[in-house]
Amino acid sequence: MDEAAKQVCVDQVVETCKELARKESATICGIDGGELSETWMVPCSNGQYSHEALLRVCKEIGMDDTDDAFVLHHCDLGPTNVLVDLIIDWEVVGFIPKTWIRTKFCVCGVIDFDFAAGSVERSKDWRQPV
Repeated sequence: MDEAAKQVCVDQVVETCKELARKESATICGIDGGELSETWMVPCSNGQYSHEALLRVCKEIGMDDTDDAFVLHHCDLGPTNVLVDLIIDWEVVGFIPKTWIRTKFCVCGVIDFDFAAGSVERSKDWRQPV
């Protein structure tokens, strides 16, 4: 893809995140109200996915909106789960602190592009613009 096409994809993902974030919940939870298996929070939560365990992790890493309502988000928006006009792999969707959306894109190398050449700069072409 050229840069313009990449930006169109990024813009679509951002708009989807904004649309989802209009839905709120009083707890961190999966879309069904059960536990949200957000594995990037697991090392700090000792494998616990309850609202209390995930909220504790959010506070420990300094997220400042943990007293607000939690917003709906697709927690696995790596480039392999977005097909130009479609987002797939919805098993990790739930209500989270709004700050987690930005935080995950900042810290989660798993959602980098996986280039065989190993270009560190190009591998971040996805998550940095989002």
